[in-house]
Amino acid sequence: TRLATALHRILLREKFDVVHLAGLQLAYLIPAFLGTFGTLTKTSGRPSLVLDELNAEYVVHRRMAAATTHGYRKLLGRIYSQCQMALLKRYEKRLLPLCDAVLCPGQNDLDSLHVLSPEATLRVVHSGVDIAALESVPSPSQDPVIIFIGDLDYRPNREAVEWLIHGIAPEVQARVPGVRFLVVGKGGRSFVHRSAAFEFTGYVEDVRPYLGNSRLVVVPLLSGGGIKLKVLEAMAAGRPIVTTPVGAEGIGELGGNTISIACSTSSFVEAITRIIQDDDLVFQMGYEARNFVKKGFSARASGARYLETVKSIQSGGDGV
Repeated sequence: TRLATALHRILLREKFDVVHLAGLQLAYLIPAFLGTFGTLTKTSGRPSLVLDELNAEYVVHRRMAAATTHGYRKLLGRIYSQCQMALLKRYEKRLLPLCDAVLCPGQNDLDSLHVLSPEATLRVVHSGVDIAALESVPSPSQDPVIIFIGDLDYRPNREAVEWLIHGIAPEVQARVPGVRFLVVGKGGRSFVHRSAAFEFTGYVEDVRPYLGNSRLVVVPLLSGGGIKLKVLEAMAAGRPIVTTPVGAEGIGELGGNTISIACSTSSFVEAITRIIQDDDLVFQMGYEARNFVKKGFSARASGARYLETVKSIQSGGDGV
């Protein structure tokens, strides 16, 4: 391909310490990289090769297959995900050991990839968010506005919003007078939903004004992988969050009232109802969530972790 040819020419023309491939979608460039340097290793002159696995991709499709079980279109989606999972498992198993390091957003992804490819050199480098920018979001609104943020062209997000519309929202509306739902992200036109309680914004340049007008963030994900930036950003903005175990995955030990994790429609509805009507709880959860993210998920902290990991790889260490 043209990109592989361009990479080959650049590597022959210039000297680099590290070549970083951002996502499994670029893993097809690994053979081009290795072919450029022939038998050279990173200890004998070539750059270190780092692949950033934004998710353990085969796990994403395994979860999507498990989450889509009803209806003809859902059945087709399940079959598609099962086929993709099998292909991705073979692809990741073959290519990951060829890299000098494979970066994972969280321990769950590292564990899943280690089972698949124990020969690969795997390291955790957490995702980070712009804490300073998100701290500018004002205190939660007094209006009962519930927000979901995500690209609805991505199937896990779309399935989450379908659950929100058809399963969660009707029960919440029956319990919370005047509640409204705001769905922020491209792809909303695919939803045919005429309830006055729902608003779809489409793609926006900056989510902060929408977070500022919200009281509660929901992330009802049933599939997906990696650390969810939408969750970290909502936490940094000081918003209480109700999510699933998938939505909270990779963030670590969440003590106290940092976020609320629900596994079923009834528990999700109960958590939303309890939090959104309690001013003290809204403030407390937002405060604890923001402090939690500031300690371990700032862009600065993630950058430092990345640099430390790369230096360890280049020195031939066992990593950190």
